[in-house]
Amino acid sequence: MAFEGYRWRPAGLGEAAGADVARPSSKGSFETRRAGAVRPADGLHLAEPPDTAAMLAMALVQIGGGKVVGISTEGPIHFRAEIRGAVYPMHAMLGSPMDDGGWRFEVPDGLEDAFILGIVAIGPTRFRLVELDWDVVQASMPTGSNGEKVVDVNQALATGDFHWGEIQSFAKRL
Repeated sequence: MAFEGYRWRPAGLGEAAGADVARPSSKGSFETRRAGAVRPADGLHLAEPPDTAAMLAMALVQIGGGKVVGISTEGPIHFRAEIRGAVYPMHAMLGSPMDDGGWRFEVPDGLEDAFILGIVAIGPTRFRLVELDWDVVQASMPTGSNGEKVVDVNQALATGDFHWGEIQSFAKRL
């Protein structure tokens, strides 16, 4: 798997791209020039941006005190997160709203070693986070037309009699 970092820096220290910056000139006065563009640090770049669910999950991990230690551009793993000293391969997905008020997740194959994070939007800036356990998904959920496992979750974050774990924070180990 290819992993690349999100390490970006402005071309000049403390300068915003495109902003006018005053610097002392060699003549003892100040000269104004345009700040440089933002460029990738150390030659790294992100070949393809991750999807919305992955970006939201990465932000929440960092808000909780964890670190994003690698971003995948291949395969079902979106990124690797270090949380309280442990590293987790992560896959994040948004649930699709269903008519009954629940949500549907289509879980791809190949996530047996991953932490699968389901994100349920309950408002424009409100959401719930659900841990979709791979063993339960594989053993109990129906297979969709493309080989994915279909997980329907109701408003109580349950599928039938099984209740999925809700993530409140990434401030502690998973």
